[in-house]
Amino acid sequence: MQKLLVIFFTSHLLLQTPLSDDFSVIFPDDYKKALYFMQANHNGLKNSAVKYKHSVELLSTVVFPEVMRYSLIKDFIETTGLEYIYITHGSTYADFSIGPFQMKPSFAEHLEQAVEDSDSLKNIYKSLTSYALSDKASVRALRIKRLKSLDWQLIYLNVFISATALKFKNERFNTLQDSLRFYASAYNTGLYKTAEAIKNSVSYNYFPYGKSYEGKQYAYSDVAVYFHEHVFLKHKIPITTP
Repeated sequence: MQKLLVIFFTSHLLLQTPLSDDFSVIFPDDYKKALYFMQANHNGLKNSAVKYKHSVELLSTVVFPEVMRYSLIKDFIETTGLEYIYITHGSTYADFSIGPFQMKPSFAEHLEQAVEDSDSLKNIYKSLTSYALSDKASVRALRIKRLKSLDWQLIYLNVFISATALKFKNERFNTLQDSLRFYASAYNTGLYKTAEAIKNSVSYNYFPYGKSYEGKQYAYSDVAVYFHEHVFLKHKIPITTP
């Protein structure tokens, strides 16, 4: 399954629909910061993609909007108090974005459960559900520590790709762009949602501040596809795939 996924996502022969918004102009400073991060960490993304037999192109496209969003909001978020609430009470009471890929504790919990529920995923990601201590507070504390590590975020990112491919293995896409939009939207809105809900979310204009913000916003999937077209297709950073 994963081998076929790599072949599908590294094909550039499909036609792309032009985008009207130029995010390098709309968010110039944050776009540049995000692009620099992707360039600086390209080898880490590539190595993790090779290890888990995924496409670095897909991994990078899915998370780029979050890397850009991280640059926009990171100076305004204080998570220490939220971390304490999460550790003591769980994600129902405190669920917040962590690190450059903006992963929430609930996101990690869903991925860990997906691994537990699948023998095929367990064989690949054995370390994900291994915790030295069993009490819930200690597990939550370690999960927070993991999410603060880029190495662990890369593991969770690869789990997300594998779990998405497994859950939606019967989905068919007309173009490469359609598939990228689906995976990016699933990452942004939640793997636990139905295929229909994820497809509907493709056009939601909630980037970068979320659905409660009343000002002008954009679709997460548009930002992801913009990065794919203007960075990977134009070779602005090295293209290395498994």
